[in-house]
Amino acid sequence: MTAEGHGAGGAPLDLPSWQDVDVPGYGPGIEMLVDGMPLWFASRDTALVPGPEAATCILAYPCLVEGRPLRYPAAAPGDRFLDNVRSATALMGNWWGHAPAGYAVPGPRPAPRGPAGVPMPAGAALFFSGGIDSFYSLTRYPGIGALVFLRGFDVRLANGAAADRLGTAFQRIADDRGIPLLTVATNLREHPTLGRLRWPRYHGSLLAAVAHLLRHRIANFVISSSYPEGNLMPWGSHPELDPLWGDDRLTIIHFGWDRSRAEKLVSMAGEELVHRELRVCYPAPTVDGNCGHCEKCVRTRLTYRLALPGTRCTAIPDAPPLPAAIDALAPLWPQTLLEDYRQLLARAAGEDDVTRSLRALIERSERKMQLH
Repeated sequence: MTAEGHGAGGAPLDLPSWQDVDVPGYGPGIEMLVDGMPLWFASRDTALVPGPEAATCILAYPCLVEGRPLRYPAAAPGDRFLDNVRSATALMGNWWGHAPAGYAVPGPRPAPRGPAGVPMPAGAALFFSGGIDSFYSLTRYPGIGALVFLRGFDVRLANGAAADRLGTAFQRIADDRGIPLLTVATNLREHPTLGRLRWPRYHGSLLAAVAHLLRHRIANFVISSSYPEGNLMPWGSHPELDPLWGDDRLTIIHFGWDRSRAEKLVSMAGEELVHRELRVCYPAPTVDGNCGHCEKCVRTRLTYRLALPGTRCTAIPDAPPLPAAIDALAPLWPQTLLEDYRQLLARAAGEDDVTRSLRALIERSERKMQLH
């Protein structure tokens, strides 16, 4: 395979086979070779049951970009899954200018398998990052029966101390709700080929891949919305796209897109667990959690101030002062992010240092967008 945007196209890619592996530091798991380099998933909490569906979710987007059909030299997924993935890659192709992915399917459909005696959590499993969207799904989607934490997904594997602290926080949250936490680690973002793909376009299919690895445990998975109705854009996780990575044995639900983040937070005003454990800082998180000054931290601090005044999020530091933190931000991009800040400004009741800094940020962001 080649770097994104430079594929020659044409030559089929044979779906690699999965192999059992023990990953030092992360436990037993599975791996497959992509461009001769291992891509692995591992978990100490649960078995991972590989199959062609998970591998297809991982490789469908790279094949889409390169115009290469995906060939199944052995067992192939069922017709329902392949039909869904054709629809998913057609939608992605419409967004980003590619033809839908093609398939060559000579092999039989595999029989379902999984370790015996593993209890099935009730309800649905929630991919959990600790942010407002995740907490809204946890507290408002009926019947969340497990949390799934992907180590190496938002927080890179190299930042082990921060990931450890995050895992500890997520375990507290799971214990508070009386449900299991399933931690799955992966080196996908460090993989020399797959890690170079455009993450905003690719990440939803990777969540689906993990769901397929875990579907012997639970059949329904929830992905929290990134953007609300009315402010949607082509994105790797989208209400039209996410369900298409499932099949007749796995359902993927995109939840929460009927509300903005500010509306979600207001609806959770009485949830002390949220204000105590919220985690939004992922570009460079520290062992202490949120930094207080990155764009996501600033946006969350603004959301609390303007949408939920009087409620303090103890998980995010109050320093630097909010006007200074806003002034230090780079111009906002893309348009959907700028719209989030416009909606926050609309909630401002009066003129103060925070409002002036927020208005100045929006104005310089609009000027930069006009130049481009």
